Amino acid sequence: MLYLPEPTRGRSEAALKSKYNSADEGEGEFVYTQELTAQKVWDIFKIPSNLLIFAQGFPGCIPWGVLLAYINDFLSQEGGMSVPQATNVMVLTGLSNGVGIFLGAFIGQELYNWQKWSMPLLMGSTTTLGIIPTLYMINGQFTGRMWALYVTAAMSGVIMSITGGNVRTVLLNVNPPEVRGTVMGIFCVADDVGKGFGPFFAASLIAGMGRKAAFNLCIWMWLPCGLLLGALALTLEIDERNMQAKLALQVEGQVQAPDPTNAAASKGVDPGPCVLAPEENDLPTCPAKSDEPDSAKDFHETSHDVPGMQADFSEGCASEDAPRIPSPPAA
Repeated sequence: MLYLPEPTRGRSEAALKSKYNSADEGEGEFVYTQELTAQKVWDIFKIPSNLLIFAQGFPGCIPWGVLLAYINDFLSQEGGMSVPQATNVMVLTGLSNGVGIFLGAFIGQELYNWQKWSMPLLMGSTTTLGIIPTLYMINGQFTGRMWALYVTAAMSGVIMSITGGNVRTVLLNVNPPEVRGTVMGIFCVADDVGKGFGPFFAASLIAGMGRKAAFNLCIWMWLPCGLLLGALALTLEIDERNMQAKLALQVEGQVQAPDPTNAAASKGVDPGPCVLAPEENDLPTCPAKSDEPDSAKDFHETSHDVPGMQADFSEGCASEDAPRIPSPPAA
């Protein structure tokens, strides 16, 4: 199994790049240390883009729940197909979903780099257009024309899945790093509730409307979902800009002054020699302070003549707080 190092939190944020770059150049030390708090969780529901995505998840997942739970049986019972043929339709739909996710991520990234508001328009338009081939799968007559159903299923699978990867990108871009895991959890819960409610909603309609009419109504739930996704074009750029400004404000002045010794060592520069006191075990010593008595100064100046006590009291000793060679008592 391939193991990859965990990425540094916040390093790719536009508001934090300069901080990390300064730290890499030895101009300070910076680590993004913001943590999740109850207030930040509450602030999730104050971001318009978050609210739009949470709102679209419920109606948008009802058609998915119907397709996953009922469409195979419906095609074989009321569509005039054999069970293997209906199963092949669902398999083809699933495979085309994978193609749509990859294609949607590529196109969505290109649109986002061009104009950020264009990516929500892609999500909204494709979600709405996905209604057409899906309704054709439910209402069309494909006896002797299975190829037409296969083409329709493939088109439906590609179009419906374009939104999936892009909507998660929006959540990542409008929320600070320490909140993103919680936001994704809320989004997944909303999605799962919608998928679970879809079959229940359809079943409650089947008794009074019949299966075909109930399924048609459920598929139309993609329309309000597409409108909510399209509305992200009005909020995405503003919310992302606000998030970056908030990040910059939170870390303002957080870069610490570098440690001269560590900075010199990191650049391969010798910080200067230190000496060892003969009475101590490998403890560094530094030159005597200027306020020492004259006898101590004389002792330091003549210590190089005493065997075993040779020392180089040059500038650049690592610390003035290191223990010094004791001075002899004054005569």
